[in-house]
Amino acid sequence: MQNYEIQEKIYESKLKIIHKVSNIKDNNIYAIKDRFQIFCKVFQVINFKQFKCIKPKEVFRLDDNIIIIMEYQIKEIENKKIRYVIKFQILKLYYYIKKKLGFMIFGIDNLIWHQKSCYKPTELLFYNKFSYKSMIYQFGLVLFELTTQRQLFKLEIIEQIKAVILNGGAIVKIPQIYSKELGFIISTCLDLRETDRLDIRQLVNNDNFIILLKQKNFTFNYEQLDTFEFWCNNKQQKQKERVFILIIQNQKLKNLILIINKLFNKINQITIKQSIYELKINFLINQRNLIYYDYQKQYLRQIKIHLLYSSKISFSNSQKPQYLDAPIKPQNAINNSIKLKMEQCVEAIGIQETRQTLNRLRQGGSVNEFLSKYQNSKHHCIARHMYDIISFTQL
Repeated sequence: MQNYEIQEKIYESKLKIIHKVSNIKDNNIYAIKDRFQIFCKVFQVINFKQFKCIKPKEVFRLDDNIIIIMEYQIKEIENKKIRYVIKFQILKLYYYIKKKLGFMIFGIDNLIWHQKSCYKPTELLFYNKFSYKSMIYQFGLVLFELTTQRQLFKLEIIEQIKAVILNGGAIVKIPQIYSKELGFIISTCLDLRETDRLDIRQLVNNDNFIILLKQKNFTFNYEQLDTFEFWCNNKQQKQKERVFILIIQNQKLKNLILIINKLFNKINQITIKQSIYELKINFLINQRNLIYYDYQKQYLRQIKIHLLYSSKISFSNSQKPQYLDAPIKPQNAINNSIKLKMEQCVEAIGIQETRQTLNRLRQGGSVNEFLSKYQNSKHHCIARHMYDIISFTQL
């Protein structure tokens, strides 16, 4: 830094500051980038040959920061680089939308760089220790969020998360539609004890992990297959009903045409004067056109509603798993969710306490008595499960 003189500040953010500097020896202009938190990031200098880029001149460490001195380029070249990056991102998003792909952004900064409290493993929370098995814990968090569509810890305060862990930890259960091998991998990766967790070598050589890699599709057990087929048949039945309604409407239109043709035949058989005959013919033609217009307008409106409804179904299917997207949940799916929540309540507080609390809530009671006994985050979750059980049984 002794060979450079700072002239002005170009850019500043939470992780870096860029200054315009001049070299005392040769009076050349450079840009100096001061990056903070060197231990939270890994930087790679890549030499692109496809387009012009800013080349680094010197890189060195100063205290806990890393200093990068690079060429000071004009704005035109920088704008070209920015336009290239923006164009690439737009093309990528266009591809996702065209293929109807849904994607979740976990953010690697939440897992590794910023280390949000809800993503930290237990050894990092309590002992400020991070190892290879800590990365396995974060791998289990990603799998858990992908399968359940929710976070393991929704809390942000470290003390609240520690309290939940000391009370036995969060309940790690995935939907029954997924295989037992995946459930074993997730529960093992999310083990609170670092010693009981698999390391990378054990995970790769584990039989359950090898079976998962060989699976191309989900495998259902008998109960899951019954639920899935019931939902599919229900959806197919509704599709058949809509097609049947359209067929009936077409038949009504054909009947109207037959009635109008019969009227014309009767008029042709009656011998009347030419003027009166022409007036009646014109009246019937106008009346027939009016009937055609009104019915065609109503028919097109119903077709538009049908197409809009089917497009909404296809769009929602591209964003969610199909078994969660039924407009009316099958009874088997409701029973499975009640069973899962009931198992979690029984594991946490026992059968008798669960029955007493549910009976009290069914009679219009409050859950405050239950929460006053325990007063921790885990039992707040159990109370929410009880409310869900009551609402599902009312369905």
